[in-house]
Formats: sequence, structure tokens, C-alpha cells
Amino acid sequence: MRLAERTRIAPELHATLLQSFASASMQLHHRRSTQSLRAHDQRAYKNMLSKLGANDRTHAVSIGLRRGLLRE
Repeated sequence: MRLAERTRIAPELHATLLQSFASASMQLHHRRSTQSLRAHDQRAYKNMLSKLGANDRTHAVSIGLRRGLLRE
């Protein structure tokens, strides 16, 4: 490849690489945010079961209905 051709291609190549890096960075950030939210939801779910003294989701609904916390 000649120098003139390399010089012509360089800005386009640089822009393409930069876009790819930015895209990968955003995907990684989104994945981390989603995992963090899932972990938070899981902790909240376990905390709710513990406070109700329930073994699982069905048991929690049953307790909630009995205590008037939920309506049918």
C-alpha cells in the first residue's frame, strides 16, 4: 500500500475503530447496570420473603391475602 492511500484511509479507519470501541463500552455498561439491577431485585425479593416468613412466592401471596396486604 502506498503512503498516499494509507493517509487517505487512516481517518476512516480511526472513526470505525472509535465507533466500535464506543459501542462495546456502552454494551458493557448496560450489562453491568442490568446485572446490578437483577442483584438488587433478588435481594429485595429475599428480604420480602423473610419479613413475611414465607418459603416461596406462592406462600408469600397466601400470607399477604390472609393479612389483608393484597386483594383478590
